Amino acid sequence: MFSIETLQFESLLKLVAGNAQTPMGRDFVLGVRPLSSRPELERDLRLVEETFALKEEEVVWNFSELSEPSDAIALLRIKDSSIEPSILRELARLLSQALFAKDEIRKEKQVAPTLWQIVETLPKDLADLAAKINNKILPSGEIDDSASSELGRIRREINSQRGKLTRSLEGMMRSNSDAIQDEIVTLRNERFVIPVKADFSGKINGVAHGASSSGATVFIEPLESIEANNELQKLKANEENEIARILFSLAEELREQLPAIERAVDAIAELDFVKAKTIFAERFDAIVPEISEDETLDLVDARHPLLEENLRTAETQRSRDNSVPRAVATGKNDKNEGNTNDAIARSHNHPDAEAPP
Repeated sequence: MFSIETLQFESLLKLVAGNAQTPMGRDFVLGVRPLSSRPELERDLRLVEETFALKEEEVVWNFSELSEPSDAIALLRIKDSSIEPSILRELARLLSQALFAKDEIRKEKQVAPTLWQIVETLPKDLADLAAKINNKILPSGEIDDSASSELGRIRREINSQRGKLTRSLEGMMRSNSDAIQDEIVTLRNERFVIPVKADFSGKINGVAHGASSSGATVFIEPLESIEANNELQKLKANEENEIARILFSLAEELREQLPAIERAVDAIAELDFVKAKTIFAERFDAIVPEISEDETLDLVDARHPLLEENLRTAETQRSRDNSVPRAVATGKNDKNEGNTNDAIARSHNHPDAEAPP
């Protein structure tokens, strides 16, 4: 009896996992174990067959720039917890790509009923929620001015107040040019100040907010600008509160859809797993095996994919060393011959083991 270790099952899974496009898909591949249920095995083989059939119809899906969502999901499970803008955008990206895959499969769901079952229950509402998040949160993670009318109003007031304060300080510097080091309004401790020569610091009444490294300049907030600076800080606090409210509202909407989001994560993981197997199959000229009723094992031109991979790697290295293109014969590519990799060999000991692909 061959063991999983003898057949290098874990190494085979790593080879297949290299084709996954997402962390979830990779984990799915690496978590595969031989199946003892024939219906489960037949379902997995149908998924591969249907994916190949859809490709012939030019129906494909891809996943890109998706992060592992477990931390985000954990935050959604915590009532009233806040979620960073970048994480909200990552969830929106995940939902958008899951729904894109659903739309693609829907086109030929009669051809791919098993694949359709994976995505069928994903609600359309997720698309609206993903769009709302992307509209309110910029790619940089900043909140867009249009995220709420209140945020837009506050930011307009901030810009107006900042402009008035800056102009006032610029006028003050012109009036006291002999005491000013550089006529540039500066920000210190989140407050607008002017750079005053250390020898003239007593000429400008106000609050000192530190000095330059050389000590030649003192940054002073004139008394006349304190109230304006205070008003600006108040507006900034209002802005932060409004941003927090927007982010909390988005998190709550996601929280209400948590079961559907978890289904989207599972769907992406399995679809990525299936696609990784089809890429593996194409690379090694593998076919979907036919499972016999009497457990008969028929191997034609069978080869171990790990050995073939090692040969390819070695041949590539030799070609680079010699600067001479070379090729490795990998056996016949007949749809009725070929091999399904060592997974067929596993079926000798695990008749119902799943074979990638």
